[in-house]
Amino acid sequence: MSGGTPGRWTRRHVLAALGASGLAACGSGGTRPRPGTVADVGVGLADGTRIVVPRRFDRRYRWPAVVFLPSTGRTAPDMYRTYAGEHQAHGRFIAILPPGATGTEGYSSGSAFAATVRQWSATVAASLSSAIDQFGVAPARVVLTGFSLGGDLSWALPLVAPNRYAGTVVMGSRCGWRQPESLPRLRANQFRAALLCGRAEAAVRAGGSAAAASLLAGSGIACRLESYDGGHTRAPPALVIDMLDFALGGTSRMS
Repeated sequence: MSGGTPGRWTRRHVLAALGASGLAACGSGGTRPRPGTVADVGVGLADGTRIVVPRRFDRRYRWPAVVFLPSTGRTAPDMYRTYAGEHQAHGRFIAILPPGATGTEGYSSGSAFAATVRQWSATVAASLSSAIDQFGVAPARVVLTGFSLGGDLSWALPLVAPNRYAGTVVMGSRCGWRQPESLPRLRANQFRAALLCGRAEAAVRAGGSAAAASLLAGSGIACRLESYDGGHTRAPPALVIDMLDFALGGTSRMS
């Protein structure tokens, strides 16, 4: 396996790579990389995507997947590290960490944010293609999650590509993107959304999330609006894993 890019990963290759990457420490209470450090988790693919499999991963089955999207100036692995321990303890899904980062220029204007949404839609689509081919991801069972800018993207991308995602878990977002023509398709696909905000979150985000929840409910789309202690901070891992399970239809959590 040294040199070159694998065409298809076997269980032995996956577990060996995970051990080499230090995922065990990230998921079992060992030393955790500080946010923003260069330490990586999971298996790296040729396009820069990183894949983290659950502890009972078996390549013979099709697996649901969660795409972690980064907040401003951060990366998807940084986002994932907050939830790595809970994922390895209870999550029955593959984590997909697409490459890239977006700074404040990515939402400095309406047109800038529209370009950012298009860019991330293409990036996530490419990451999904690799994960479906190499790791047995079930194409119809993919959900998104993210905080702040990552939450904005987790809200917008299903509206841009309503046939691509089964659900989303959005944290600390204004949920401002509107594409009403996509709502009937999301409803037909039995899309499920969870919108999470800190109890001390800024009114523009709390109000935006509440408005988005009302929009979805009024369109016949399953939705939960949940709060947690704190302001503009990431939601607690246990809550996020529960909401990911909701978005995936209640089949992605291990006891």
